[in-house]
Amino acid sequence: MKIGILTQRLYNNYGGILQNYALQQVLKDLGHNPITIDHRPRNNLFFYLITQVRTLFFYFIPGKRRNFIKYQRKPRRSKNLSLFINKNINTTHRIQKIFSYIVSKYKFNAIIVGSDQVWRPKYNTLENTFLSFVKSENVLKIAYAASFGVNKWEYTDKQTQICANLARQFHAVSVREYSGIELCKNFLNIKAVETLDPTLLLDKNHYSNLCKGVEKKKKKFLAAYVLDMSEEKNHFIESFSKIKNIETVYFSAESKVSLSIEEWLSMFRDASYIITDSFHGTIFSLINEKPFISLVNKRRGADRFYSILTKIGLEYRAISEPEFQSFEDKPIDWKLVSSTIDIKKRESIDFIKKSLVNN
Repeated sequence: MKIGILTQRLYNNYGGILQNYALQQVLKDLGHNPITIDHRPRNNLFFYLITQVRTLFFYFIPGKRRNFIKYQRKPRRSKNLSLFINKNINTTHRIQKIFSYIVSKYKFNAIIVGSDQVWRPKYNTLENTFLSFVKSENVLKIAYAASFGVNKWEYTDKQTQICANLARQFHAVSVREYSGIELCKNFLNIKAVETLDPTLLLDKNHYSNLCKGVEKKKKKFLAAYVLDMSEEKNHFIESFSKIKNIETVYFSAESKVSLSIEEWLSMFRDASYIITDSFHGTIFSLINEKPFISLVNKRRGADRFYSILTKIGLEYRAISEPEFQSFEDKPIDWKLVSSTIDIKKRESIDFIKKSLVNN
């Protein structure tokens, strides 16, 4: 089956790229042909200027006045990350806007939206991620581990009405966090099940093979993967590294991208301890069975951390700033963690298999 994948735009986001890669790998292993829709709008200064001129014109008309908007440059994909994507992820041609022609052009039999925070309004055009562009009833609409990012409803009334109508057209829906099941039920009036983030569907050896070309670090270190550094986080990390008597190596993402995907993976492979405020930083700590602390990133969505860690009995390793000094570093039973994840992994892959059967 030819399957289109719509997820977060493939910019400079390690976790976002790797969850897309992992979903493609699982679909390939099941005998399918997955292709990710490469939706990356280009900067368009001309249309921005036209918009500003119109805003200026309406400024002098009572009842039609509107605010001027700030010009925002679209991010450019890092060369390091482009190399990995070009080598390992099948994509469509780059498209500025998603239209229905993309479905017929690539002869998709199904479209899967997910994973990551594809259903969070601050990050996406919701009509796209609820697959409004899929017009044919013969094309399966599936949500895999779609995330709202938070456990509260952030849609406007109009967005709720539009998305509820679109959601009822889905063949199958799964969400990444348990709270997403209730949000789907209460606001979209649909049934959803919980599945794992795609990165957890591949094992440790798979990722080790991806970064085998990166030389292993011989010296012990604490890896601090922090997206939103603060004075409190920095103080906690420095204090904790002194207690552990171990050197700290900092690395980040997005606008500060410097590592390749392979180098990023090797940081989790080689670290003796990990402190992170990233959801996928937490996930790759689990995959590599490394002791870790998750500094809950409420701005980016806290429910993601608690949802996965509660399932495996490690919720105490997710802490917010007021709890920094009271953290108790207990040993982790990795055998129990692994067996729990394996059960959920089988359920998640079974969901994918069943969803791709057209009843």
